[in-house]
Amino acid sequence: LADSRQLFQLVNHIGYVTATTATRLGNYINASQRYNPPLNVRVATRLGHVKDHFIYPYQEEMKNSDIKLFNNDRGFQKLIDSFQNKGTLESYSKHVFNQIKDLPMVMVMLYASLGSVLLREFGLQPFIVEISGSTSTGKTFTLNLVSSVWGTSDLITTWSSTRNSIEAMAAFLNSFPIFKDDTRNTPPKFVANATYNFSSGESKSRSNINLTLNAKKEWRNILLSTGEASISNMADEKAGVSARVVTLQDQPYPDNFDFTTLDKAFRENYGTLGLAFIKQYQTKKEQYKDAFESYQRYFN
Repeated sequence: LADSRQLFQLVNHIGYVTATTATRLGNYINASQRYNPPLNVRVATRLGHVKDHFIYPYQEEMKNSDIKLFNNDRGFQKLIDSFQNKGTLESYSKHVFNQIKDLPMVMVMLYASLGSVLLREFGLQPFIVEISGSTSTGKTFTLNLVSSVWGTSDLITTWSSTRNSIEAMAAFLNSFPIFKDDTRNTPPKFVANATYNFSSGESKSRSNINLTLNAKKEWRNILLSTGEASISNMADEKAGVSARVVTLQDQPYPDNFDFTTLDKAFRENYGTLGLAFIKQYQTKKEQYKDAFESYQRYFN
């Protein structure tokens, strides 16, 4: 705004701007800034782990942070707005968690949703956890349920996306999980290629108009997916993909399960468990890391 040449471009919007008035206004703004220096605010342009900070998407947490989240993209803003909380942790535990704690397939998806924020802490590469099987077994229902760990079901997007959009979403969410529903919405080859790209944890090198390389985007999170066919079966090289995907194929719910009550419960209680989990980890980091190393030795 202090550059008269830039101000003169306002003539397209305000007809009375001239070269003379733009210069005068530029001088005024410069003088005003000398007497009232602008307040510099540190900002981050993505969520999760950014250098030595953890950037929250929740309004209340952002208010109390010395680093603010800056975003000017409508698509990303929709994701930010989906990170909401309603109800209490006690209510979520009673009405949601207690209804699924004895369902192994559902709990693995829930743990993956929570565990996404730990990948960078433990130096792990991104990977995918999927629940696959025949129709009408509760796959999409489960994805909606485990997204309630962090917010509303608006966090879920379909597999009908471009490779660049998945890459951009992974980089923006950074530490937080990605929720992708129904692999039938896109060709199998695309899903397999997207799996390789996502699990690499970084974008492809790209040049720009200045004939230099753009900085690579990085992420460390977990992608949770649903589909009738497993991702491993979609790839030509099944061994390579299977090393990057945890596939759950057992029926997630027993017959005659009360979906209606549980659906109502997690739509009235969401966004509390994830926030509590992050804060608990931050106060017990050493215990978590000791437990991780112990299980790592056991499973290796």
